[in-house]
Amino acid sequence: MFGIIVALFMIGATYIYLMFSGALDFDNPDKMERSYQINRRTQGRKNKDILKALTMLLLANIIMAAAWYAHLRFAALPISIAILMSWALALPEYWLHVPANRKGHAYLTAVQLRVIQTIFTVAGFIIFTTVFFAQNMSFKDLISYLCLLAGAYLVFSPPIKINFKFRRRDK
Repeated sequence: MFGIIVALFMIGATYIYLMFSGALDFDNPDKMERSYQINRRTQGRKNKDILKALTMLLLANIIMAAAWYAHLRFAALPISIAILMSWALALPEYWLHVPANRKGHAYLTAVQLRVIQTIFTVAGFIIFTTVFFAQNMSFKDLISYLCLLAGAYLVFSPPIKINFKFRRRDK
């Protein structure tokens, strides 16, 4: 149960951070770099599109975790059947994942989408293993997931500007 709470916290913290950090603020398209400016037709539905994309990514990652790891519970099945079962689960995952990335890319960069995807992969895996295998998280797992959230913060934060001034030493 603790694992599901941590996974939900990771998902919620990611979305809340994206909303309040300004990374998902598209009310004023002039604030964005020109290459990221969205079409006028999508400005009114940006929050709905982003929420749909994030929800679809989370569901896709839970399904993919099932495709990758559910066969471990059925070790008596032949490997060919396990592969077919995994592929049968992976197809609906792609039906969710591809449209979610397209919808999200109208507002986010590919790097930002990938970081969200990575966090949701971990969150989906936590939910799946907690429910399907009844495995609990350790404190070390929690720390590693918090490090992932710190990485997401760096991707969505403003660029770091460092001015290096090197002096040339003449001999």
